[in-house]
Amino acid sequence: MIDKETILHVANLARLELKDSEVESLKEDLGKILNYFITLNDVNTDDVEPTFHPFPINNVFREDIVKKSFPVEEILSNAPDRTLTYFLVPRIVEEKNGN
Repeated sequence: MIDKETILHVANLARLELKDSEVESLKEDLGKILNYFITLNDVNTDDVEPTFHPFPINNVFREDIVKKSFPVEEILSNAPDRTLTYFLVPRIVEEKNGN
């Protein structure tokens, strides 16, 4: 069984704040999940070929055809703010020093 400290450590790594009731619930849920993996260890996979996806996947390629684009001024005419030929958007990622 997983202990409370492990749950809190994983929550901290994921930057999650948990209530005490959530910690107890997660202890049970994660315990069940880990027990399931223990069960999977007993499955005989000797004749099973390793795969990355259960279905065959093929890339669909197309020709790279150059087409005329919209004029920059027409596109930027809808922008609430711009600089030269770019959309100007508010910063959403802070720097390390908090600026």
